[in-house]
Amino acid sequence: MTVGVCLFILRSKGHADPEALASAEDEVYETVVRDLYIPRNGQSSVSDLKISRLVFSNTADAFLCPGVDQKTCADGVRQRLRSAADGRVRPETIEDFIERSQTAGPLSTTFHTDLPRAFIAPESVYFDIEPIEKNGQKPFYQMFPGVSGIISFSHVGFDSTLHEAIVSTSFICGGLCGAGRRYILRKKWGRWEIADKWIVWVS
Repeated sequence: MTVGVCLFILRSKGHADPEALASAEDEVYETVVRDLYIPRNGQSSVSDLKISRLVFSNTADAFLCPGVDQKTCADGVRQRLRSAADGRVRPETIEDFIERSQTAGPLSTTFHTDLPRAFIAPESVYFDIEPIEKNGQKPFYQMFPGVSGIISFSHVGFDSTLHEAIVSTSFICGGLCGAGRRYILRKKWGRWEIADKWIVWVS
C-alpha cells in the first residue's frame, strides 16, 4: 500500500516522457492559436483585421503575476483556477501550471499554425508610428506589415496523464495595447478542447 502511494506521488510530480510532454505542449499551443484567430461571429479574439502572418515571442512568458510577490500570486492563481471549468480542474494540473508558467526559456517553434509565422525577441522591436530605429530596435509594423501584434505563451501545465492543461497567452500590439488570457483545455478523443478561458489583463 505504501509503495503504491509513493509511486502515485512520483508520477504526479513530473512527466516521465519529455517527448510526449513537448508534443502535448505543441498541441495545446496549436489549439489556442486557432481559438485566437478563427473568427467567431465575424470577428477573431485578438483583431478584426485580416491576418496574413503570425508573430510569436521566441521566449516563454514567465510573468505569472507582474508586480505581485510569488506567494500572493500563486495563491490567487490557485483560487481562480479551482473555480474555473465548473470547479473540476485537477489540483496537480494547477500546481504544474504554477510551477512551469514561472519558468523562463525558449518557446517551442515546432507547433503548427495555418498561417506563416515568425519568432522574434519582443525587445528587438518597438510599436511607435515613426519609422526610425531606436537603440537598435526596429519598427514592428514595418518589419511585419499586415501583422497586428506579438503573441506570447507561457509553458503549459499538465496533469500526470497529459489530458488536462492550463496555459497563459499574451497579445501585445503597443505600449498600451494588448491583452492576456488564460486557458484550461482537456483532451477528448485525441483532440484538445477548450474547457474554459478568460481575460487576465487588458491594456
